[in-house]
Amino acid sequence: MSIQEYPPIENIWFYLLVVGTLISMSTYIWQFRKTPGAKSQVYAQICKCTWLLTSVLMTISPGLPHKLFWNNFLRISCILSPYFWFLFVVEISGQKAKIPITFRYCIRTIIICLILGILTNFSHKLFWRYAWLEGQILSITLGPGVWVARLTSYLLCLLATVFSIRWIFITVGLRRHQALWFAFAAMFSVIGSILNFVPSAQKIAPLPLNFLINGVLLTWGFYHWHIYNILPLSQEIVIHDMIDGLIVIDEYGYIVDLNPSALSIFSKTTSCKIGDSFTRLTTVYPELAAITNDNIITIRGTLNEHRYYRLNRTLMKTHNQCLGKIIVLKDITKQKNQQTKLIEQQKALSILTERQRLGREIHDDRAQTCHFISLELQTIHFLLNTGQIKKAITQLNQLKKIIKNINTDIRESIMGLKKQDIANCSLENNLHEYLTWYEKNRKIKTRLILPKQSIDKLLSNTAKLQLLRIIQEALTNIRKHAHAQQITVQLKHTNRQITTIIEDDGCGFNPSIVSEKDKSFGLGIMAERAKEAGGQLQIDTQPGKGTKVIVHLNTIESKVQDIENTIG
Repeated sequence: MSIQEYPPIENIWFYLLVVGTLISMSTYIWQFRKTPGAKSQVYAQICKCTWLLTSVLMTISPGLPHKLFWNNFLRISCILSPYFWFLFVVEISGQKAKIPITFRYCIRTIIICLILGILTNFSHKLFWRYAWLEGQILSITLGPGVWVARLTSYLLCLLATVFSIRWIFITVGLRRHQALWFAFAAMFSVIGSILNFVPSAQKIAPLPLNFLINGVLLTWGFYHWHIYNILPLSQEIVIHDMIDGLIVIDEYGYIVDLNPSALSIFSKTTSCKIGDSFTRLTTVYPELAAITNDNIITIRGTLNEHRYYRLNRTLMKTHNQCLGKIIVLKDITKQKNQQTKLIEQQKALSILTERQRLGREIHDDRAQTCHFISLELQTIHFLLNTGQIKKAITQLNQLKKIIKNINTDIRESIMGLKKQDIANCSLENNLHEYLTWYEKNRKIKTRLILPKQSIDKLLSNTAKLQLLRIIQEALTNIRKHAHAQQITVQLKHTNRQITTIIEDDGCGFNPSIVSEKDKSFGLGIMAERAKEAGGQLQIDTQPGKGTKVIVHLNTIESKVQDIENTIG
């Protein structure tokens, strides 16, 4: 039968000093409770405090029942202390996944059963059977439950040591230094527990002394490295020094954190500090009230300079509970200014290109026509002077037709130019309006066939504008040359392309004998527009069988995919 004796401790003040010190250090470590292993370490320190405090209470308690009462809590703390140290090691070292879940549940179940067994020992006597006092010394006869508890504690200490050694070998750099430091700190708790059973060592109070050294080393680890894991520290430094502004808002709408960049962004227009209500900012910047990703906010800077920021919101969720949100403000002023400048350059280039086309059309069509009219007027003047009145009247009638055709061409050009700003309106609506006007004024029946899906978002504004101008040019050519009765304009969306077919039932022509003038300034301009829009033009015609003008344009989606494939 094994008997364990508990002599009264000396230096009670030292025990109490260590308890107070450990509680203070645990309070400091608790601020890092979101860090892996911090909570387990705090719980282990509390168990050590309970261990020391119950030793003091056993010494100062007057009778056997009171001593036995505190002895039960001492045994519980002796079981829980190595358990929480084991959890601390596997969590801080990132090796928790190496332990099977069944083993974790098994250990936890054994711990719970041991605690319940100690608390109910009076009914089954498995942990201690008899207890008596010999002066101030408490003596207890141990039962089998005590040996199970000790075996469990030794097993947990052994596992913690194995994982600590493994942690040392699987890490490098700062993490290895941390592993060595905490393994070194753990040795003092083990040494103190062993020396506690040596009577000659009681004069130096080995248990509280080693607990104190262990706690100081662990707390210094938190203070020296700020936290056990270097990753959160690096994240904090990056957030503090990042160029983008960052605001953290809790679930009640208060600002709980913001980095220096965010302070700098809003300091120019309104005060903003930690603890303020977020609604103060939303009153100045309503865009922040209903923020969604990729919103853009404009903030006036110095000298009436405007800064542009793209907003990104991230919800802070844990266990299906939203604790607040994080707002990141990315400065896009430079990109915005470059984009504006690029758009202006594109507009200027587009205007210049269109002017060059109009110049060629005027020079090679209108200018030649005006020269022809001048020659006709000279002829009519000669006929009148020579008394050839009938011939002069015939020439005048022909001149009237020519001038009427010129007027028609000008009206079509003006109508086409009115349709050039289609960035904010529908291509389908523009086509429908133009074909209605064309049919009414040109007395040629038109039909528009559109796909079920709208193509407005499938083509860029440049592509839509060029396509509209190609259709207008084709219809002008049909009026001048085809002698058609009906025109069909059909748009198809197939294979990541928009195919447009302008078909007439006119006289057609032989493409092989088209004059160089038509190639350069008629069909040539249409082909040039199609190429500028990233597509191609195709002519399908035969004499007496009408004409088909076919335009193939790639959609925005296909262009983006081609770019991604090129990058990949």
